[in-house]
Amino acid sequence: MMTVDEYVALPWTVHGRMVREAPGERPYHLITTDEMDGFSVVASSRAAAQELFPIVLREHIEAWLESGHVPPIPGPAREAIVA
Repeated sequence: MMTVDEYVALPWTVHGRMVREAPGERPYHLITTDEMDGFSVVASSRAAAQELFPIVLREHIEAWLESGHVPPIPGPAREAIVA
């Protein structure tokens, strides 16, 4: 079984963008991954979101493992493990 550190180090497909819910509201930065539905990091700036990403990812993966589930593995890493 892979460790949390090994999961965090995988090549996740990460997307980030600024979001403004409505005119006049302050925008925020959102980071998601293709591999984990429902996973997101929200922060007031891109730098803050990037800083939080590995912390939140680690917590998310720990929760998966503690609940007895196996976290998804990104495509390139999955192919390398199977080969």
